[in-house]
Amino acid sequence: MSAVTRALLIELFKAFAVTVFVVASILMFSDIIKEAQLHDIPGAQLVHLVPFVLPFAVKTGFHGALVFATCVTYGRFAASNELLAIKSMGISPLAMLWPVPAFALPLTWCCAWLHDLDADWGAQGVQSVLVGQADRIAYETLQQHGVLKRPAYTLVARETADRKLLGVTLFCSSTDKNREVTITAQEAELQTTPGKAELRVVLRNGSVTGGGFRFDFPDVMEETLPLTVASTEAVSWASLQRQSKKVAELKKVLRDAELRAERGPIWDSMREQFNVERKHLAKIETQFHYKWANASSCLFLAVLAAPIAMLLRLTDYTTNFFICFLPVVVIYQPLQRAPVHLAEAGIVPGFSVWFADALVGIVGLWLLRRIVQH
Repeated sequence: MSAVTRALLIELFKAFAVTVFVVASILMFSDIIKEAQLHDIPGAQLVHLVPFVLPFAVKTGFHGALVFATCVTYGRFAASNELLAIKSMGISPLAMLWPVPAFALPLTWCCAWLHDLDADWGAQGVQSVLVGQADRIAYETLQQHGVLKRPAYTLVARETADRKLLGVTLFCSSTDKNREVTITAQEAELQTTPGKAELRVVLRNGSVTGGGFRFDFPDVMEETLPLTVASTEAVSWASLQRQSKKVAELKKVLRDAELRAERGPIWDSMREQFNVERKHLAKIETQFHYKWANASSCLFLAVLAAPIAMLLRLTDYTTNFFICFLPVVVIYQPLQRAPVHLAEAGIVPGFSVWFADALVGIVGLWLLRRIVQH
């Protein structure tokens, strides 16, 4: 390893480490604020979400941080005329670019691992906080705002004293207005059931109105309120193979039934199940390709950023920032996300999510060829 390439690798690492720390911190806090607004989580409970949103923030920050570090490092390298000195000695500029793939390839595997960690441990951790701390979140929200709004219900309390709610009104909403129920009570208490995504409300001395009836309860009445929990799992090659096998078996059974002209309610039910499983397969296949395409974009974006930095010879951080992040946000991300939606709908194959990476790689190689030739 020459002194120049060693210096490039060190500068690349230092710029990347500082940038990924700043970007990941911003993304982590923005993600926590988003969860707080989505689920009405009070400030005291937000600290429990920090370790679970960290994988998402770090893996998302990898791309922009590596592009920014590459632009800064190679822009300063070209601006100080070291690139011209290297070429005047008969050495190809490609010899100075090997730190980029050497640094980006390990990040690709790390990004893929963080993707699985976020989809599995991170998502489950956020849901465990929302479920396990549901009563505390509800008490603090009611104490601050006096109302707890959820899609299936709305809970209003006139006063909150310790773990007791005074002057309680519970509106249970429904798509059918005849099934909407309103429960009023003098006092109530909130409880959670371990392992269940539900919030139990113990009401005392109140009345129930709705659906054309009304009755009073002078003692205790218990109502179970559902908690919105999104189930996610990490997509792997094994899960993709299992789903492909299931779809192939259903397809074979349907084909055999068609050959025997056996159609009826059972065949219609199996046909419907086949369509559901095929859509699920398209989603799994898309997510599997997207995981690796998104992780590999670290390499492709860095390969594009290095020749751009050499050609523009920029040294200031502000210009590098806009050159790095604006194209990524405005051009690259839409090109990457559009095939994802089409592939999940089964319109295009799952490997179409590699389109953005392929385009970036082609442009990067073309620019590298220009640098070597001129």
